[in-house]
Amino acid sequence: MGTVTYLDTHQGGAARQWYLQDSGSLAQPYYRLPGQPVDEGTGVPIPPGKDAQLVCVLADTGSPYNLQCSAIRDVAQALRASVSIASAGRNPAVGVTIRLLVVVLKVDDAGFAPADPELVRRAYLENNLNDGMRFGHAEKLEVCSYGQMKYDRDALQVVEATISKMGNFLNCTGGPCVDDCEPGFMANEARNKLLAERGRDFAGGFTHTTYVIPGGAPACDWAGVAAPGGTESWLQPDTSGLLNEYTALHEILHNFHLAHGWKNGEEGEDDSTCMGRGNGCPSAPELYRLGWADPIATLNGSTLPEDSTWRGPYTLLATYMPTRGNKMLRVLPDWMGADYKRNVYFGLRMMGGGDWDTRVAPYYFGKVIFHTMDATRDNAMDTGDPTITLVDAIEPLTPVYDIPEYRLAVRTSALNRTVKSIALQVCRYRVQAADCRFAAPAPKPPVPTIDAALTQPCAPAAQATLAGLVNPKPVAAVTESPFPAATQPDTTQPAFAQPDATNPATAQTATAQPDATNPATAQTATAQPTTAQPATAQTATAQPTTAHDRHRPARHRPALCNATSSGPAFNIPDKSTANRTVAMLPCGQRIASVTVTLDIAHSSTGDLRISLISPAGCLARFEGPQLVIPDKLTVNTRADVIMCGRPVGSVTLNITMQHPYLGDLRITLIAPDGTTSALVASRPASDAKLPYGAYLFADAAPATPAFPGLVRNVGQSGAYRPRQAFSAFAGRVTEGRWTVQFVDTASGNTGSVASWVLTV
Repeated sequence: MGTVTYLDTHQGGAARQWYLQDSGSLAQPYYRLPGQPVDEGTGVPIPPGKDAQLVCVLADTGSPYNLQCSAIRDVAQALRASVSIASAGRNPAVGVTIRLLVVVLKVDDAGFAPADPELVRRAYLENNLNDGMRFGHAEKLEVCSYGQMKYDRDALQVVEATISKMGNFLNCTGGPCVDDCEPGFMANEARNKLLAERGRDFAGGFTHTTYVIPGGAPACDWAGVAAPGGTESWLQPDTSGLLNEYTALHEILHNFHLAHGWKNGEEGEDDSTCMGRGNGCPSAPELYRLGWADPIATLNGSTLPEDSTWRGPYTLLATYMPTRGNKMLRVLPDWMGADYKRNVYFGLRMMGGGDWDTRVAPYYFGKVIFHTMDATRDNAMDTGDPTITLVDAIEPLTPVYDIPEYRLAVRTSALNRTVKSIALQVCRYRVQAADCRFAAPAPKPPVPTIDAALTQPCAPAAQATLAGLVNPKPVAAVTESPFPAATQPDTTQPAFAQPDATNPATAQTATAQPDATNPATAQTATAQPTTAQPATAQTATAQPTTAHDRHRPARHRPALCNATSSGPAFNIPDKSTANRTVAMLPCGQRIASVTVTLDIAHSSTGDLRISLISPAGCLARFEGPQLVIPDKLTVNTRADVIMCGRPVGSVTLNITMQHPYLGDLRITLIAPDGTTSALVASRPASDAKLPYGAYLFADAAPATPAFPGLVRNVGQSGAYRPRQAFSAFAGRVTEGRWTVQFVDTASGNTGSVASWVLTV
């Protein structure tokens, strides 16, 4: 009797090598099976991780280690409790310390190059081993698991074992010799030799074993393989296997029942996670399955009524953040009846922690990643493949993302780059997503009865502060809204754009990271001096205008709308302009008065002219990570204008970018209806450089030649007129996806774009 398992070479189901591992023997040999065993009594295939009894007809391989079953019979699944990942309420991937033995396999053949044991040790225990390995395998596992799974660094040992080429890498049974690759037989031979050399006490001192095979084995065309739910894995000795932090993580997690990530119906194609083709930590549903992270909520038919009402917000933290809570929203659409087959997961990917690698498709960073998982396997937490499938990446500020197969809709807030979070609202509808609405606001509290002791008139200062205020909308102590002003819901709807300022997982503070590029929320104090002096904090306070009940108790006074910039002091150069921008949360009232407080030092205040510039326009914003503009290729960067409510007026575009040869570039702004304007047209042989900086394009920029000489001195950030006037967009539809297209028309040099902000 033994345990059914397989080794997956990542080439589809036909490439799976099925084994029965004799767990009752100290050597724990693998018996190679003709295929997945089928219980002869029930006709049901025996899944991996289950015990089976069978008779194996051994082939004559000429080796005591090559246990090849040419045929099997009397196959029956052994009776035991069903296997569950979370048996007894504990996930076996939580609180785990792995005592790892790494076996460097050697072959007595000059064509096979074994790994260097010292390099193997360093790959596990040292960081920054090469450009693609910021983390060693020990650090990577600990970072991605938030400390829930670790290698015992002191116990980790690297040993060498010599195995034969025949039977492991060369098969000469029954005909001409052919290249072969038998990971199970390699383990059989290496384990037996180590037992003979070092004794059973040594072999029993480890929980897991990884074999590093020699290079030069043509039939072993995989980066790594592992036994799902087992204790062994195999790695190539190169940058695809041992020297790749994601491959080593991928294989060890197979030992803990984590299967491949799926995409478009293809196994292993999820490029957002190490369990597919991605260079990142596990995805949100994988983190949940491992027991490393918890959802902010699990919704089902009883907690998400079919009333076409937006519910939430549910604030998700980026999956790389080192806490286990609030990492995903889990939805069980059991209202689908017989069609309920998949569970839904939403998680936020951002760059940081274990997700540092820019080789992760940048398409996923800063977006809500939408996965589904087989509901039966998910709910039972069994050990089979739940086919965790990447569906899409949802942009921030998406007003409605429809998932009609579940009669479900989602909307997203802006990305909070300070807290590393995003807020979601969800709606379950009966007919269509367009029916989703906001819940009616709670009734206003009655005006309190004024006690005689409180009838004394307010002091003059208090009267001035309260002038014109009656039932003003309360404002939380939050100074940056997830939504631009133009995207705020109707005032009769809940303010999804206003997170809970008392909750550190949702609070946003402009003083930590003001949104200086957002003209829809920014207030700018501008100082124009003639002598250089330092300036520090500025506060802009807007006082709403409504009627006033002078006898309302002071405890009912509303907070004023305010924004504060408390950044480091900055100098005001002689005869020039200095700007400091702060972000202000929309308050929902008209502004009656504005107070600006400046902490400023200047030897001659008469030299200064200070202006407050209010925001205007609707906004679309693209934010990196920084994208390379490859030679002779096109890069399209996109962002949406939503809920603007008016046609295009004036247009400005502020791009942060760089390129060593400006003449190589062609930059075009494309409106949602296809209207275009060329900002820059390539001019071969131009030696002008475009250093990293912000370049503002506007029709109102100073009159200068269009090209060459992109304006003033080409090497300086500044304001420029586009080659084709933005007035071509006037009167056209504002809402929709805007594209800034970058084309590098020559070879030899590459540039990059970090961000852009469009105001229309």
